[in-house]
Amino acid sequence: MTRDSNGDLDVHRDEARAPNIFERHKVKVLILLNIAGLATIDLIAGCFVIPRDHLKALQPHPVYHHALSPNVTAASTYGSLRYKLSTNSLGFRDSSERTVPLESENKRILFIGDSFTEGVGANWEETFVGRVAHGIRPASIEILNGGTSGHCPKLYWLKTRFLIEAVRLEFDEVIVMIDSSDIPEELKYEDYNPRVPSPAGRVLYQLGRILRQRSFLAYSLDQFVRLRGKAGLPSHLQSEEYEDAIHGFWALKQPLCDAYGIPGWKLAEMNMQKLVDLCKANGAKVTIVVFPNANQVQYRDSDSIQVRLWSSFAAKNSLPFLDLFPTFITDPESDLVMIHEKEIQYPYPKYYIPRDVHWNSEGHRIVAEELLKYINPAS
Repeated sequence: MTRDSNGDLDVHRDEARAPNIFERHKVKVLILLNIAGLATIDLIAGCFVIPRDHLKALQPHPVYHHALSPNVTAASTYGSLRYKLSTNSLGFRDSSERTVPLESENKRILFIGDSFTEGVGANWEETFVGRVAHGIRPASIEILNGGTSGHCPKLYWLKTRFLIEAVRLEFDEVIVMIDSSDIPEELKYEDYNPRVPSPAGRVLYQLGRILRQRSFLAYSLDQFVRLRGKAGLPSHLQSEEYEDAIHGFWALKQPLCDAYGIPGWKLAEMNMQKLVDLCKANGAKVTIVVFPNANQVQYRDSDSIQVRLWSSFAAKNSLPFLDLFPTFITDPESDLVMIHEKEIQYPYPKYYIPRDVHWNSEGHRIVAEELLKYINPAS
């Protein structure tokens, strides 16, 4: 309280004192404090719940659907396997983070493919691209790995076009590694159309990306949207039959071939033709390589429709063609080993990750050996 000029208590003057900012905006202050508290809890929860490498390596791409992030290093996982994944300035898997010059005086070979080419589950030096880069002669030949999990001929074409026309990357040869999943995967991207985001859209995307890596709520919403996205696919692309087709059984079972192989091939052939025409117009050689996954080895698919379709395509376009099926499918004794798992013993192709379609380190090794024979014919 204060006193007036006569020394008496001046109650009215004290009552007239202006309230401070907190007193004037109690509700707003309480709301802000609650928001700050919830945000803190959200970030703390994110530290414990969100995987450390979540979204660090993989990101959506406006032109070719999804890509590896440029210049990152992540401790990635594939099933029970942990491996180091590094990318260069192009968003290509590489031995380490580095800037790749767009022009080069050396011969430059670009590998395009899906998860086999990216090398899921294996460290760089174990992958076939890493081994080719190490063993190439002359050493001045440059090797680039444009492989990304989940890609297929439509995305190979869109990615290569983007590299040539937008990025202005120079290369002399494209080696397309064709997996059995490439044909049914085409059905998934049949209606996909590339788009070019605005500058504001790119800023918003990067902001959202940061939030999805840090915020538990943003991470949970992202996971929900991804599940809804899968649920948004046509029912025949969500079925177990389609998963079987993706894993190579479209080439082994006639009903799956009719449902997914034939319509997928029409799309794959069309998009691969666009890729070949694009490369020829820009002076780049195209080589096609086909190989089996573990299921095709297990079923001894030595006369595969996959090989027949792509060899015919290569012949029509006068392209070099490498068939790696005989490399993996030799005889029942030499390419199968006994796998022990939970007290169960069963035969499995020895060049593949147990109970998986992808190569192990030894599988990558023999692929690299065959590719080096092709690239270095005199060695």
